[in-house]
This record gives sequence, structure tokens and C-alpha cells, in this order.
Amino acid sequence: MNAVFQHGGNGRIDLRYAPATKPAIGHDTVLIEVELASLECVDTHDPVTLPAPVPTRIPGCQAVGTVIAAGPAVTRFAAGDRVVGHHPGGAFAELFAVPEATVWHLPEGIDPAFAAAVPHAFASAHATLFARGGLRQGETLLINGVTSAIGLILLQTAAQAGARVTGIAADASRQDTLTGYGLSHLIDRCGNDVLAACLEASDGRGFDFVVDTGLGADYDMLSRLTVSGGRYASFHRDNQHRDPRFAHFAIGLFAPMDDPAVHALVERELHRVARGEVEIPVEHEFALCEAGEAWAFTRRGGVYGRVVLRP
Repeated sequence: MNAVFQHGGNGRIDLRYAPATKPAIGHDTVLIEVELASLECVDTHDPVTLPAPVPTRIPGCQAVGTVIAAGPAVTRFAAGDRVVGHHPGGAFAELFAVPEATVWHLPEGIDPAFAAAVPHAFASAHATLFARGGLRQGETLLINGVTSAIGLILLQTAAQAGARVTGIAADASRQDTLTGYGLSHLIDRCGNDVLAACLEASDGRGFDFVVDTGLGADYDMLSRLTVSGGRYASFHRDNQHRDPRFAHFAIGLFAPMDDPAVHALVERELHRVARGEVEIPVEHEFALCEAGEAWAFTRRGGVYGRVVLRP
């Protein structure tokens, strides 16, 4: 088979497409013939935040495809089943070995590209908003990077829970679609005073909950927009300049992906996506051999939704 190998560190990432050894089938493992892999934010070590050298590996944590084999302890899946699987590494390949505990059947009618993006992002969104953030109906939420894949999921999930959501984006051309998802105000960061626009959108009060999907460059501004006693979530883990007026925590899971509660949540969300209750736009599809170009595409910013890879 062929796969993508990640090399690099010290400020750079190199993704190379090359022949690979077929993954072993473990006692409780499902082997998936990959149809589409989703490029997730956790898939590649980011040279900005993790500059140390990393060992060569096959990246990718999520893929949709067809089961072609299963270990002797597997009870819920058989050859021919259409599934989505999650595992930290190995998805950017023609074959993906995944523990049974982090595999889900595809609901009938679901778009495979949408399904490929569901498990980790939806579990992280729910954990961030509810398990960690305690979001309540009627509260105000500001999402920096609302048109990113995780931003769009946060928007729809929070709006459906009764929150009033404002979003910051570099492209205001999607306003009608975002309004349909439940967005109250869209702040275009291009050529505008973002702080002033956000204060106007919040009637000068600020926001109960701020989620920053970036790497922390906007922290000073976003902290001014977070009310005292509010919550601030981000991928940025620099604790040096935390504002003591409000709680800080990381965007991410509240439990491992193989936790029964997380598994049940992902299954529910897959069915909601299949029914059209939540949408996951796919910005672009790349061939698996173009993984390097796909990663560079996402790094340029402004991606609307998800990017997927097809072997």
C-alpha cells in the first residue's frame, strides 16, 4: 500500500507519499480501506507550537471507508461495513487500522466527506462548550475563526443550544450561510476595528464565553472582550499572560475517544449530520499524494470548513 509519511520539526513539516507496510490487524482492531481521510488540526505536529524534531510517522487520525478485515475480538463490525474510524495516527494511508472502540457505522445517507470530519471535532466542540464551558441558554458566545471547521461546528452546536453567537472571520462573503447556522453577528476582520465591532455587537458588555480557534495572536483583544467571571477557551497553551478575571481552558476532549460516553455522543452527532441538522462544509478535496499541498493550503488560513484527502 501507499501512505503519507511525516518528517520534520525545528520549524518545518515535510509530508512525503511513499510505499508503506500494511498495518497489522490486532486482537480488537478493524482494518479499513480508506475512501476519505479528514485533515484535522491535531494531525500534524505544528512547527509553530511544537518545534522539536518528531519521529517519522504516518499522520492522520480520522478516515471513512470500508472494513476489509477485523481481529478475533471484534464483535460490532464485519467485512463490508461502511465506517468512520478515529485513531491517533495512520489515517493518511490506503489502509487504516483502528481499535473497535473508536469506530462507528455510517448512518444511511450521510455524505462520506462530512462523516470523515465528525468524531474528534464534534466531541471536542461538545466538551469545550458544555463539559468544560458550561454554556447555558441565552448566554453570549464569541468565536474567533468562526469559518474554520471547528468554528462552524461550535457555531451550530451553540446556537442550537440557545446561545447568542457572534463570529470573527477574514471573509464576510459567507454571511448568509452563517446566519442560517444561527450566527447573530459576523465581524469581518479585514479593514475593520474588530474590537470596536465586537463591543458594538455585544452592546458594550463583552461576551460570557470566548473561543479562540487560532494560536493566541489575538489574546489581548479577546481577553478585553471576555466578561469578568466568564470563560475563555483556545488551542493556545501559553499560561504566562492569563487574565485572572475569567477562567481559561483548552479546546479539546473531556475524555478519551474510546470512552463510552464520547462514543455515544459521536454516534448521535453522526445521525444528526445524516439528517442535515448540522453541516460540515468541505472546502477542498486533495489526492492523498498531495497531502503536503493540503497541509500548506490549510496553513494559509481562511479555509471554510474541512479539507479531505482521497487515496
